[in-house]
Order: sequence, then structure tokens, then C-alpha cells
Amino acid sequence: QGKQSAPYFCEKGDLDEAAVLGARLFFDRVKDIVIVRDPRDLLCSAIAFWKLRPEMALAMLASTVSRLARLARHAGPDTIVIRYEDLVREPVPTRQALSRFLDLDLLSQPETVAEPIPDSHRTSSDPAASIGRWRNDLTPYQVEACEVAFGALIRDFDYELSAARGRRRAPKDPIVAAEGKFALASFAENYAAESEDGLTSRRVLELVFGRDGTGE
Repeated sequence: QGKQSAPYFCEKGDLDEAAVLGARLFFDRVKDIVIVRDPRDLLCSAIAFWKLRPEMALAMLASTVSRLARLARHAGPDTIVIRYEDLVREPVPTRQALSRFLDLDLLSQPETVAEPIPDSHRTSSDPAASIGRWRNDLTPYQVEACEVAFGALIRDFDYELSAARGRRRAPKDPIVAAEGKFALASFAENYAAESEDGLTSRRVLELVFGRDGTGE
């Protein structure tokens, strides 16, 4: 835009560690705004936007959510973590927090008309409708698999567990048995990597059965 000496700019960044550290390498002063969202709604959005099968969408989110959780868990003074839900439902307090963090006034600027989100980028009627959509869009089996896979982030950011999971108390060092393609997808792709709660998952037993080994 011809602004060679702009004092500030904002860039939507990648979650990879190389991208996060690269920004700090190239620029003197960097502040990160990390936005987290209910993983179950993320799953709904991934299924609708990417046209993926649920098990594939969950496997894709396994690495994304764990990176987000890691960034949030290790946030320093140059990083602020906000919830997508608060950005939509409580815009003024959220903008106040961002103003303090950035040392910029984001509230007294004249109101501008926001451009509508293109239909190709939107999988719900409006931002408010995208919150809690998992209650209608996901099956109970998919909800449970998602809560098992991303339980730490769901608890850390005060997202409400489904009624079935809310009555259970997870053991300190859980052993999880997964059956079926959807449940396996949440573990098989990332079983040797650090999970979102900072621990390392380890596969201890794998059963393959059936005449042609088609059961897993």
C-alpha cells in the first residue's frame, strides 16, 4: 500500500515453531495474539470447510490444537491469549485487554463498516452461530472422541464438557482404549508427540483382528 514507514502492521501467522521464531528474527519487536477456540467447534468447522471425513478432520486438528495449547501454555509477556468466544460475545472487554497489551487505543477510533465475511470462508450463518455448534453438528461418539483428545485444552480454557464426560473424573495418568477409525485418528497420528497437556502419549498395545486383519 506504499506505506514504507508504517509504525505497526498485523499479520496472520502460522503455528509452526519456525514461523513463530522467524518473526522474532526478522523484526525487533513482536507481539503475539494467540486465539483459542473450543476444539469441538473447530472440528465442525474443519468438516464443513475442508469437506473432510470426521476422522480425517480430527487427525488434522490433533497437531493444530496441540500447537495452540503449547503456545498458550508457554505464553510470555509478549503474548496474549484470548478465546474466540470472548472476542464474539464480549468485544469491548476483549478490545480493552488488547489495547492494554498493544499499548494502542482500539476503542475510541471511529467505527468502520466491516466487510462481510465471504460465503466461501464461512460455515455458519454468523459468528455467534458458530459458538456451540458442536451440540447439534456432532454425534455423541464424535463429541466424546474430541473431548478425550483435547480434554486438557477444554478444561484449561473453561469450556463446558458434555453431560456424559462431565460426570466422569479422568485418572491422573490415563490409559485410553480407542476403537474405530474416528477414535484412532485422534491418537495414531500424534501418539509419539507431546500432547496439549505437555505429556507424551505412548501406544502400549495394538490389536488387529478379523479374517483379513480389517479390525483395529
